[in-house]
Amino acid sequence: MKVVIHTGGASIPGSTIINAQVVLKVQPDVVSHINGGPTSPSIPDIRSIIENTKAAIEVVQCGNFKSMIDTVRILASRNELHRLIIGTDSPSGTGVIPLGIIRTVSFISSAAGIAPEKIVSAATGNTAKTFGLREGVLEPGRPADLVVMDAPYGSVARDAVEAFSVGDIPGIAMVMIDGVVRVGRSRMTPPPSKQIKTSGEAKMPEGGH
Repeated sequence: MKVVIHTGGASIPGSTIINAQVVLKVQPDVVSHINGGPTSPSIPDIRSIIENTKAAIEVVQCGNFKSMIDTVRILASRNELHRLIIGTDSPSGTGVIPLGIIRTVSFISSAAGIAPEKIVSAATGNTAKTFGLREGVLEPGRPADLVVMDAPYGSVARDAVEAFSVGDIPGIAMVMIDGVVRVGRSRMTPPPSKQIKTSGEAKMPEGGH
């Protein structure tokens, strides 16, 4: 069982504030939306939670962006980015945000000055490790779920990794689930700079979807 705790200001009428004092007493496995769900705790509280727990630290799209960047920088300064996971906290009062995870990866990579591959790992492998998932890591025997991305057409970036670093949303060219191509070029992202080609049984879905 994983113990997950709300963090920050009251999210709905009748709820209460969950600050560092409460989190340190509970000692959860996962500190949810440490940058606010949607209201952020203070930066001293965030630092205290990071320094005095071993919990995974989640940052989310539907929260305080300044606190998000401060949180990531604190973890990086402690060489503890392996504790960082990325969520959206949606649906919520903020609404539903398409591409919430990808947008957050792009925002952190470009604003915090941290290598994009480390932030991608936070959204994939770190999350898998935290919740005991088989997905999220490229390794023999794991589910063959892959997202193929490229720099979006017209970007100054040369590839998806560089696109994240400059703040662009990469273009999704293909999604493979359980080893089968399920989605072609996404309509939710800009078109990728290069088109993917498949052969054999890995045929693209008709219409790209």
